[in-house]
Amino acid sequence: MVLDDSHLDQFTEEGYVVVRDLLDWDLDLQPVQDEYDEILDRLITKWHADGRLSSTYAGRPWFPGFVVRSAAHPEMELHDADAWAASWRAARSTLAAGGNVEFNRWKEADPRCA
Repeated sequence: MVLDDSHLDQFTEEGYVVVRDLLDWDLDLQPVQDEYDEILDRLITKWHADGRLSSTYAGRPWFPGFVVRSAAHPEMELHDADAWAASWRAARSTLAAGGNVEFNRWKEADPRCA
């Protein structure tokens, strides 16, 4: 993808640019995650060997005690970190497809706004 003047204008005015499909998961991001996993595995092994960790936690899921509760629906609980991540990605995609979204917490005149 080639960036054009509209991208530069948006960056200048809003401080960010969304460039869809800039990175490919398999080619660009998966190698980074794989390298991170290798580094983390080495660190965990080292920290376990020198007593900083009581276990290597091998074979355990990333978030074994993962629980999400909703303030709006306290009767609902989600215990699957992957399902939560998929839900978050879907919400992010829905928001991104809707155009510019106002993220400011306060209005410009609010004294809490820096």
